[in-house]
Amino acid sequence: MATNNNNPQAVPELLSDDMLLAYIEGSLDSSAREMVEAYLQKNPAYAEAADGIAQLPPNQTKHMVHSLHKKLNIELKHKKQGRRQNNSFWNSVIIILILLLCLTAYLLIYMVLKNKM
Repeated sequence: MATNNNNPQAVPELLSDDMLLAYIEGSLDSSAREMVEAYLQKNPAYAEAADGIAQLPPNQTKHMVHSLHKKLNIELKHKKQGRRQNNSFWNSVIIILILLLCLTAYLLIYMVLKNKM
């Protein structure tokens, strides 16, 4: 699958069932096809699924596209939520370390000033 990487803003966040089905059937114009190919390159799970669906008989294609699209969207949402939770953990650790550093600096300054008096 050849893609046009000149315009990364053209890659959608999600593909519609109709867009993926039209891509598999080969009924998209060149700009839409390039956009779908860029999306498939960015999301290899979709690319593998699209290749598999292309091998199915046409009467099963639409049902499989809808079913696959639904499952992959759920999987993508779970992955994004996992990354957010992981980031929030590290953000909390960093905040605690910064607070401990500030407290240590305050205590050192307080002790130095107390000894001078």
